[in-house]
Amino acid sequence: RTFIFFGYDIPINNQDLLLCLKETRELTTLVLHHFMNIEFLNEILTSNCSPSRIKLSHCFNLSSTLFGLCQAVGQNENLVDLDIMDNTCIDDKAATIELLTVLRKHKTIKNVRVHVFNIQPSNENETCLITSLLQDSFISHLRISDSIISPELIEALIHASEHRHSLTCLEF
Repeated sequence: RTFIFFGYDIPINNQDLLLCLKETRELTTLVLHHFMNIEFLNEILTSNCSPSRIKLSHCFNLSSTLFGLCQAVGQNENLVDLDIMDNTCIDDKAATIELLTVLRKHKTIKNVRVHVFNIQPSNENETCLITSLLQDSFISHLRISDSIISPELIEALIHASEHRHSLTCLEF
């Protein structure tokens, strides 16, 4: 079952909706748009109804939202696909690094679609992204914005695409 909703369509503390989702236990895909209630998302991700696929768009205006997502994803044991590809992108270097670190440790995650911002040669973001591209296979779709692409990052992108066969879509 797929559940799609816009964050502004529900009250901030809608316990009835949360209870309904927890009791259903048939939720396979969760799609959230314009959603900032990280506590609600944490409840879903760490409950018995935890979906295997999550798509979030226009949800990362605050870095605290992304850090909260990282914590919830780290505790989730069912998540296979995570799509956080949107136009708002992750504009926080520390949050990007935290996300990639959590995903590298995750046991079930297979496909991640992510939009990163402000990658600069030899900065921590680039180093973490290069490590993930060279050593892991979870990034399937990558969008890079407002960045300077180093030769090392280009090599890592080629490696992820040609050798690991994991990176299937790249956008600049």
